Amino acid sequence: MSSNPFFLLPIISSSFLAFIMGQILVEGLFKVVVIKNYRARAMLRLLPFFSLIVDLFFSRLSLSYWLNPFNCSSCVQKFILDVFFPLLKGQLVEQQISLVTYLGANYQHHLISILFYTWIGFSFLYIAFKCIQSIILYRSIKSILMHAEPLIHPVQNSLLAQKIKEMKTRIYLSEALEIPIATYFNTIVIPYKSYQELSPQEFEVVIAHELEHLKYNDPFVRQFYHLLATFFWWIPLKKWMEKIEQDQEMACDQNALKYGFEGDHLASAIFKTTKHLRSPSTFCYFNHPQHPLILRLNALLNPEDQHLFQFNILGLFLGTLMFLVCVLWL
Repeated sequence: MSSNPFFLLPIISSSFLAFIMGQILVEGLFKVVVIKNYRARAMLRLLPFFSLIVDLFFSRLSLSYWLNPFNCSSCVQKFILDVFFPLLKGQLVEQQISLVTYLGANYQHHLISILFYTWIGFSFLYIAFKCIQSIILYRSIKSILMHAEPLIHPVQNSLLAQKIKEMKTRIYLSEALEIPIATYFNTIVIPYKSYQELSPQEFEVVIAHELEHLKYNDPFVRQFYHLLATFFWWIPLKKWMEKIEQDQEMACDQNALKYGFEGDHLASAIFKTTKHLRSPSTFCYFNHPQHPLILRLNALLNPEDQHLFQFNILGLFLGTLMFLVCVLWL
């Protein structure tokens, strides 16, 4: 490793490209097909994370492998060398070495080696720190459940009550929470303040919302991509994870209404629940038109009468045209 620290460049750049290409493909699909089914959107947004796994274990199946300029088989590397550095390409072919090997040959790179080992050390420390945070969070949730009170009042909505029974979900009330949560233990925990302030319809639609999180294993899905984000910490994943979580919330809002609740009930419950948040940003929620809470409330109070899937004609035309150009060029 210390003889040629440049070998790390293909690994870092390949994983970065894998995720970016996954993002581009998903966002491109959303431009071609207008998807109003937010559960489908949330699942599609997971594809860039799976592309990281493919790139890590099955690199030759990854699109980034062929685009990464540091990989020998990369179309991009061949193009760059052919057009801009033909003499260098001749040397690489003659000596039968890779570009990465060439970059590290006959070069005094003690400082780069130090930076490399610092990078490795920081990675291990950061991953360990995140693992400790996860353990603390797990124990905190377990402690909350130990001190929480089971919900005694029966659920009146027959469809919701039947689904709770089918999924064997437990519902608890706790004074230690500010917002309702669906946990890893097939359990829903609702703040005691919310239980006191919400109307029966509002309270039960909140249960329906959280039950949808459990139905689609959202707690475990979030743990999955947060773990990958920790391992690939050099890739900017925060905004993309926020989009996934926003789509998950919107999906649970959509599905909660299938139990027969009105959108007004859930919108009112969201407003009453979030006012208990102690975060300073809470005061700015309703002044920001693109805030996730505002988007959720708009979707509930102003439902659009349209199909959950529909084609964007212009996007479909441009996408088809680009596909044909790529096929002909290749």
